[in-house]
Amino acid sequence: MTRLSVNVNKIATVRNSRGGSVPSVLEAAAVVAAAGAGGLTVHPRTDRRHITFEDVHFDFDYYVNKHMPLIMKLYGKSIARFELRRGQPGADGKLLPMPPLVVRANPRFPRANVAQN
Repeated sequence: MTRLSVNVNKIATVRNSRGGSVPSVLEAAAVVAAAGAGGLTVHPRTDRRHITFEDVHFDFDYYVNKHMPLIMKLYGKSIARFELRRGQPGADGKLLPMPPLVVRANPRFPRANVAQN
């Protein structure tokens, strides 16, 4: 069953336009969770117009130890393994810095045609 995920970016947009800390993104998130929503959605932007990197935390350990194993279970043997990177390779092969909430997951398929199906 699909559950509602509430986007709280607009709460942060109002807060940022007023200056200060009201309305509180954390209080809004608590209300959303208490109301039974299945998740919260945020989209930090580099221009800091709404949700900022200070508002949220990316739990890399959860992503590695819980989220990706669920993906592997869902796809079964169609994905042989996955790689997670906290940076993007540049032209010289060195990792370029990425925003703190960005992780790139690279699934590795056992055969090339599996990815096409």
